[in-house]
Amino acid sequence: MTLSAGTNFGPYSVSAPLGKGGMGEVWRARDTRLGRDVAIKALPPEFALDHDRLARFEREAKVLASLNHPNIAAIYGLERANGHQVLVLELVDGETLAERLARGPIPLQEALRLALQIADAIEAAHEKDIIHRDLKPANIKITADDKVKVLDFGLAKAFEGNGTNANVADSPTLSLGATTQGVILGTAAYMSPEQARGQAVDRRTDIWAFGCVLYEMLTGQHAFRGDHVSDILASVLAREPEYADLPASLPSRLKDALRRCMEKNPKRRWQAIGDLRVELEQILADPTGGLVSAASAPRSRLALGLVVCLTALVAAAAAWFLKPAPPAPARPIVRFSFTAAPNLQQVRGSTRPVFALSPDGRHVAYNLVTGVYLRSLDALTARIIPGTEATLANIFFSPDGDWLAYWSASATALQKIPISGGASVTIAPASNPLGASWGRDGNILFAEVDGIMRVSADGGTPDLVIKTQGLGFPSSPSLLPDGKTILYSLTRASGANRWDQADIVAQQPGGMPKVLVRGGSDAVYVPTGHLVYAVGTVLFAVPFDAATLATTGSPVPVVNDAQRATSEASATANYGVSANGTLAYLNSTISTGLVENTLAIVDRAGGVKSLDVPNAVYRNPRVSPDGRRVVVESISSSGQSILWVYDLSGAAAMRRLTQEGNNTRPVWTPDGKRIVYGSDREKTPGIFIQLADGSGLPERVTTAPDGTEDYPESFSPDGKVLSFARVRPPLGQDSWGLWTVRMDTSDRKPEVFFDLPASNEFGSSFSPDGKWIAYASNAAPNKDSAPTAFSIYVQPFPPTGVKYQISQSAGAWPLWTAGGRELLYRLAGTVGSARLNAVSITMAPVPAFTSERSLPIQGFQPVVNNREYDVFPRGNELLMVVPAARQDPGPPPPIPITVVLNWAEELKARAPSRAR
Repeated sequence: MTLSAGTNFGPYSVSAPLGKGGMGEVWRARDTRLGRDVAIKALPPEFALDHDRLARFEREAKVLASLNHPNIAAIYGLERANGHQVLVLELVDGETLAERLARGPIPLQEALRLALQIADAIEAAHEKDIIHRDLKPANIKITADDKVKVLDFGLAKAFEGNGTNANVADSPTLSLGATTQGVILGTAAYMSPEQARGQAVDRRTDIWAFGCVLYEMLTGQHAFRGDHVSDILASVLAREPEYADLPASLPSRLKDALRRCMEKNPKRRWQAIGDLRVELEQILADPTGGLVSAASAPRSRLALGLVVCLTALVAAAAAWFLKPAPPAPARPIVRFSFTAAPNLQQVRGSTRPVFALSPDGRHVAYNLVTGVYLRSLDALTARIIPGTEATLANIFFSPDGDWLAYWSASATALQKIPISGGASVTIAPASNPLGASWGRDGNILFAEVDGIMRVSADGGTPDLVIKTQGLGFPSSPSLLPDGKTILYSLTRASGANRWDQADIVAQQPGGMPKVLVRGGSDAVYVPTGHLVYAVGTVLFAVPFDAATLATTGSPVPVVNDAQRATSEASATANYGVSANGTLAYLNSTISTGLVENTLAIVDRAGGVKSLDVPNAVYRNPRVSPDGRRVVVESISSSGQSILWVYDLSGAAAMRRLTQEGNNTRPVWTPDGKRIVYGSDREKTPGIFIQLADGSGLPERVTTAPDGTEDYPESFSPDGKVLSFARVRPPLGQDSWGLWTVRMDTSDRKPEVFFDLPASNEFGSSFSPDGKWIAYASNAAPNKDSAPTAFSIYVQPFPPTGVKYQISQSAGAWPLWTAGGRELLYRLAGTVGSARLNAVSITMAPVPAFTSERSLPIQGFQPVVNNREYDVFPRGNELLMVVPAARQDPGPPPPIPITVVLNWAEELKARAPSRAR
């Protein structure tokens, strides 16, 4: 909600703005009923629309309202104005402690008096089990009569926009019951180590922050410093404050108290702030801290001491200037995770990048169904970027981190928006980019189906700078340091079952492509002299010389759980590496949209008997000719297609048949001794045949022409002919045709059975006598008509050019039952609603068939490009893929984003580079 001067709601009349921050705007208002001035905070819209977050906040506000202490600013109420939540707060006039410290350190006596009031406030809150969790000078007000008021806004501001004043706009504190792990809270310079690691926090976190604040009051400097957030957090986790910066006259007892406040191990810290308060009271009463002053020492001893000291200083100075300079200490490597908010699982099934890291390593952005959220690494939570609520993808930062660019589906264009939000600016039309980047030369590179495009970030007409048509699909382009060479991924054009197969390529416009890494994608160049790239959910790094475009070492895995979007050619890994060496990535707990299922035997009346197999993502089950075994395809979590053999007697567990590559659509030979399947196990995909017991090596049957794939479908009863589907690109617009290959010839030359250029034919099935082939086709009735819905047809084998339409309903994947007197086929439908139809049929002299009838079999799981059922030899039972029975697990857990500060140090150690 946006307030303005003159707004009235209830007894409150808004008069003037006080400040603006990530958690809302703060305004001065008049309570006309009680005749007092108050502060009104209007929560941001994305906060108000998050019902779970708002309900939690309302609960916490009630707890905070119970606090009654002279050093705590009060919460008067939680109101609704125009359908939005606003907070009514005590108005505290005066300057913040941060404003006071801007003028320099505070004298000891004054600092202790202020610190005691702060400790009193925190102690009162702790007694009610309320943890501040964001104690810092900006959250502490000092009135004109030197009274401290700790503002009850302990959750750090989510984001501080350009030019905004966030000094009076912080967020509400949480009670102990609301503390959770996995969330970084507070501002970086005052975070405890447990906060920085995203761990659970307790009262001792406030004691740490209290120590940081007191240190700053005494020195005028942060206890933990750095030019960037990553440096500050690294300092918090791995370094000690510069205690030498404390005043030389500071009592040793106070130094010890400060050290104990900022112990990195919470168990060694002060356990209660009340104990610390007592200690400070005693120090204030005895400011010498038990020290004997120098003025009381005998003059002779003092003079002797000065001589000794001067001599030592001269010797030390000489040693200092003569010794070699020590090497700069390595910056510590720090890991932590935080939870994306609201809930990143809303992007499940996404095939686009949903994550970006700013070049300076300060911000991460992630794309949810509600818009793009931005989170600073030193902030509590994320905020939505106003103006990004529409459908968009491919988010990426400008080099200075001030802009976020993306592809808008509604506008079919690349657009950009300031990270503070506002109106989107159209850069250029784009049909559907497969990754993009914003170079320091002011140009944006983005990948389309036919090649790499380049356009000015200020807008214009894109130019095709690298043409890849006929070679494959490009993705994830970026500029190498020479400003000319483009790094990108190239996925070979393939059919629907190609999973994550790509090469990493470097190429200059007008030049020839050079393959740098085979079998990887989504590469980025890191200034340490490395390429980082993805293989499935694993990130690899390889030393790389950008001048010669050559790898200079062996690749090593560096991250094992980086989330990847669904396994398509356009999918990308969700990670980023900043120029200062920060790594950030989504963990791989995001679902790829594949739903686990199981296998069952289903009788003709619809009775179901589940098999004793583990739940998995099964496809294309096939029953052996003797009805005793099953071969089935499963999809692993990394997207690999694996074939398994299962003995229906239950005497043995499932046995893995294939080990390498992606292997799909298995078919038994009629004698049950071997299995054929489509595979990319070798460089060129095709059909392979292998002994069903797993012994021996697979033997190639077909070699798919460049850019195509072959999938086996059915054997003739004598095993001499195999029918298969040949799939031609482009991906997503595949053309499926039916082919055959004779298995009893040495050359095994494929022959066309039925393959029309403007339609799709698949799901071929030999009749039991081998004289007919049934299949599905969407061929148009004539050459001037558009393709129709799929129907079932039969043709003689060998083909004569005559075909017969069997089904009137839209159907696919026909199967003959024993004796060839019946055809089954699947009708379209969703999980749980797909069903089977049957047609009684006689084939001599020409096909004659009865009307379609529906079988009482429902609930199995259809997938368009896969046959999810098979018929047992006797024809009275079917093997089916069915949804797995499972209890509702409740809401999925939130998904973490992992950050590694100073990761470049680890990268150089794990993958030493020889590049110059």
